[in-house]
Amino acid sequence: MTLLEKFHNAINAVVCVIDCEQYSSLYNSEECIESLETIDSTHESSDTEEIESLSISRTIPERLLEQIEIANLVLLMHSGLEQGLSLEEQHIEAIVQSLNPNAELVSTTKSTFNADLFGQWELFQHLRVQQLLNEVEMEEVYAIDTECKRLETDMDAIVKDHVTLFYANERCFKLNLFYSVFESCLPFECERLESFLEVEMNENVVIRSKGILWLVTRPNYIGFWNQFGPVLRFDGVGIWNASEFNGNSSPKQKLIILGKNLNHSKFHSQLQKCLVTPEEFNNPAELSMKSFSDPFPEWNVDEKVQ
Repeated sequence: MTLLEKFHNAINAVVCVIDCEQYSSLYNSEECIESLETIDSTHESSDTEEIESLSISRTIPERLLEQIEIANLVLLMHSGLEQGLSLEEQHIEAIVQSLNPNAELVSTTKSTFNADLFGQWELFQHLRVQQLLNEVEMEEVYAIDTECKRLETDMDAIVKDHVTLFYANERCFKLNLFYSVFESCLPFECERLESFLEVEMNENVVIRSKGILWLVTRPNYIGFWNQFGPVLRFDGVGIWNASEFNGNSSPKQKLIILGKNLNHSKFHSQLQKCLVTPEEFNNPAELSMKSFSDPFPEWNVDEKVQ
């Protein structure tokens, strides 16, 4: 039993505290969390061992994202509020609200706030937090279509150069912070995708991207694309069939992209070039004879899918 399972009935809300002066350095870090924490290996309980393994497997941006996404309340610590928020601080607030639209955001200079503002504090959702903290499961893949529908219905939309951009509120619009959705029924060719990741992902300000991934070298497997800041992971989460994929058995790409000052149309166009061409895809005999290289780490899909 994990600590979350043991104590969830006693938790009323999850509070995340963000020091705005440290946010950028943490967001851009590629260090693992154990470089900042002392891991206590003297305890022999299973709970401690599980927490140790989670800490070791997370980078600092992943930890930051995890804490923002599960929070009911986010305290944003500023050096001073007398002169109003700087552009960078406005940018941080907009990103946090975009990553977790359901969270209450409170700006403070001393981590103080009025608890009465949040009613009875019965905000904690055990199952939602458990899903976010677990390793990637099929439910996260199901959630991509649901999140796309939420973007389409709950946010204002702008259609620009055949790309639909979504923004949560006026603050995001002013800061040029937009979501877009990339879709295709063709698989990615791995070398083209690797080149794209090395160039385009480094040159563009993609804050968050996640979604369904399909590689030509792994035609039977569902991949999950998960990126925040400089950290990007591809995981295998299932196989393409009706029972595993909730009745939707057609392989596809479906990525949700959050960018700041990002030319989404150009970005989508570059992603499009990473796909197998329609001519290649529509000639299965020729496609099967091609020896596509695959530089990405192996997925242990068979261990996850029974």
